[in-house]
Amino acid sequence: MKLGQILSGRSDITPPLVQQELSKLQDHAPSIPEAKLRAELERSLGSPSTGVFATFEMAPVACASIGQVHRATLHSGLRVAVKVRRPGVLTDIDEDFWVLDKFARLVARLSSRVRAYDPVAIVNEFAVLLRAETNFTTEADNLEAVRRTFVVSDAVTVPRVMTDMSDESVLVMDWIEGIPLSNRERLEAAGADRAGLARGILQAYAVMIFQSDLFHADPHPGNIIALKGGRLGLIDFGEVGSVTSAERSTLLRMMSAVLGRDGDALAEAVLSVSRTTRAVDRADFGAQLTALLHPVADASLRDVRLGDVLGPLLHLLRTSGIVLPSDMAILIKTMIECEATTGELDPTLSMLNLVGELASFAPARTGTDGT
Repeated sequence: MKLGQILSGRSDITPPLVQQELSKLQDHAPSIPEAKLRAELERSLGSPSTGVFATFEMAPVACASIGQVHRATLHSGLRVAVKVRRPGVLTDIDEDFWVLDKFARLVARLSSRVRAYDPVAIVNEFAVLLRAETNFTTEADNLEAVRRTFVVSDAVTVPRVMTDMSDESVLVMDWIEGIPLSNRERLEAAGADRAGLARGILQAYAVMIFQSDLFHADPHPGNIIALKGGRLGLIDFGEVGSVTSAERSTLLRMMSAVLGRDGDALAEAVLSVSRTTRAVDRADFGAQLTALLHPVADASLRDVRLGDVLGPLLHLLRTSGIVLPSDMAILIKTMIECEATTGELDPTLSMLNLVGELASFAPARTGTDGT
């Protein structure tokens, strides 16, 4: 299920019809049986949950294939969210990836076209991503890294981790009280400033991409909370992307080429970070990108949607045998999802807003004399 969800967002290696089917996968699972839940909490916490929490709601507020989340209260009165890893999930993942590895090796031997994509490396790459998601110590580190980015900001709240109560299978953190952006009825009833929330999301992602090494990579409306005073809360850091200065530079080059309707410049930016599974004619690739950018050339920038440009671009990469590095693919996927979420809040926001927000946080270019 998790692998299918990852592949559904990788247009550079997954055909559209396969993506469409994989996108139907829902990360819902039955709740952990109460006896196993209590045993897992006691194993992790070193004592029964009643000794650690003043209250603990056995009914989960969210269930997924990796784990589930419960509401609880500490003896100090602090409300917390407790994320518990599903018992046995590591064994399931190891067994599934053993099968996938054997299948990838078999298909690579049978098909030279598939072999060019190095399916074994792709499976291993996804295995690393998924195993990281099952390690809540890694998620806690990611939470703290992003929280430090916003430590002086009153616009974005990231849960604080109770490190003395957390380990690789149990994560205890602040409960973020507010309205999930997925709950349109509550947002409307509360009179939320939807346009302000949308701008806040763009600014938050611009800060993460250009002022942090990590960014929250799953910006669907259920993971973003509207708080009092127009603030935002970010939750669920199981999926986090990393970005380097070189990737930031490439991203800006790509966006600048799109806005300038320059197919050749876009081709250079893409090929500078990608690997190819077969020979690519740069001139022909640039011409195809120029044709792809025709809708941008014929429209006002304020009417252009990022997904309408990057979606076809990723499709062209797949058909041309060009594979983006995982970090860049996750970054582009996150930007497309970010635009979709902000577009639901404020349809007037456009790619121009997003790129402008990103550019405003980019470090200024310097000449050889440092100016």
